[in-house]
Amino acid sequence: MPAPLMQAAELERRRAPRRSRRIRRMPPKYLPLEAEHRRRHAAHAAAAESPIDLLPTELLIQVFQHVDMQTLVSVSQVCRRFRDAVLAGSVWRGRSLSWEQPGTGGARTVLGVLRLAPCLDELNLRFGRCCTGRSLLGGRLRALRALKLSDTELCTCNIARVLERFGACLQHLDLQVKMTHMSEDKVLELWESVHQMKQLRSLRLAGYLPCRLTYSFPARALQDQTLLAVDLHDFEADHYVTMLSLVSAHHATIRKLTLPDTLSEDEVRRVLDQLRVVEDIDMVIGGHIAHLNGLPIRRLTLRHKNEASSSRFLEHVGECTALAGVQELCLSWSEGDLRDPVLSSLAAMCADLAVLRLHNMCDDKAPGLIDTVKEFTQIHELHLNKFYPMDVQFIDELAMGALPLLRRLTLRDVLIGVPHASAALCARSPCYDHHFERLAAHRHNLVFIFHDYPECWHRKTTIEYSLSCYCDACMTFYAHMTLNYNEGVAPVFWKAEQGAEDD
Repeated sequence: MPAPLMQAAELERRRAPRRSRRIRRMPPKYLPLEAEHRRRHAAHAAAAESPIDLLPTELLIQVFQHVDMQTLVSVSQVCRRFRDAVLAGSVWRGRSLSWEQPGTGGARTVLGVLRLAPCLDELNLRFGRCCTGRSLLGGRLRALRALKLSDTELCTCNIARVLERFGACLQHLDLQVKMTHMSEDKVLELWESVHQMKQLRSLRLAGYLPCRLTYSFPARALQDQTLLAVDLHDFEADHYVTMLSLVSAHHATIRKLTLPDTLSEDEVRRVLDQLRVVEDIDMVIGGHIAHLNGLPIRRLTLRHKNEASSSRFLEHVGECTALAGVQELCLSWSEGDLRDPVLSSLAAMCADLAVLRLHNMCDDKAPGLIDTVKEFTQIHELHLNKFYPMDVQFIDELAMGALPLLRRLTLRDVLIGVPHASAALCARSPCYDHHFERLAAHRHNLVFIFHDYPECWHRKTTIEYSLSCYCDACMTFYAHMTLNYNEGVAPVFWKAEQGAEDD
């Protein structure tokens, strides 16, 4: 064969697809047949293109940015153009993936997203399986801002590797785990992965880790301290040394801290002494309250523990000068007789208090709770959550001038009773509409919000009518009588009734 023909045959052989050993070993005289087959295949592919394939990629990306994740996974299997557009990072930027239901109903969509998405804003996995962890590690996902894991099996196997993979970009981490069978080496890898995160802003740890060893976080330079919020409320106190070293490593940047109930007062004192710029702290009540001095506290949450801790709190609360700068106070109580003295002391010490939140307050043992609440004359907002029972006379006292600076009153899951009322005073008992009408008539600048429908209000239609706005400039009532409420959004029946009245 002449040299030019040999060169052409060699060039054609290199261009031919190597689909099998038999084709690669064909004599040169059969190579033109293979080239013809390739040309026919290319012509068939060109003829199979649909009008969708002719659309510009930028247009497809703009369309897919408004499509849900399940649809994105489905369209990625339709054609090559759709898949190329779905693989673009701009389609997934700002999206959040959450899987919190047990079973395999959404497993296929979750696995498909983890295989396709190069970036996500937030990932919340619960009731996942080992295949989910493998897909998380083996998929295209590289950039992730927030990660929440609540799965024992997944976390036990791959949590350290997952944190190592996303440590460069992860800003918010929430781990709710219970790893009883995790080895000591795996625990050390977990803490080391947390330490290596360079952009971590918030950390929440809940659950259990084997406590046979502790990890000491190395000290960080000021420019490397990134943590702003640390939540250890549901974490085992056996890891106190690790907690203390974590707080010490980021002591110059932590502005929000939540401590577990199981810490002793001495342990809480050591943690508080490490802080420098904390503004929001959630801790148990106790004698360590004076160790808040020197901190710029703006929001304080105190959880009741026992009578002894409340007694020590009353002994040292007069020494706490940091309470003068507190603007929002949250108090959660379980039981005990020292509730009113604690509230009275806080009312006297918190001169700049604007927001008061009371949770789980039972009025059966100490009936003077409402009188104690009225001592907070400086507050602008009052939120009562699980307040049993609340005398409706308090509503009348608000109407007549109690808490004169109050602008917002929120009642959530509150049982209202009228032990003082008689048939003459409350002719429409047990319907208490007139109490709220009196409040609406006297407090024109108060926002009154109800969450959940009180069981003692049996005439729902009357309540719906009476809790409407009385004029354009008066107080606005919001009644949320369903389980799924949206704060600040008026119910639908208001709009319907107002439209009927206008007609």
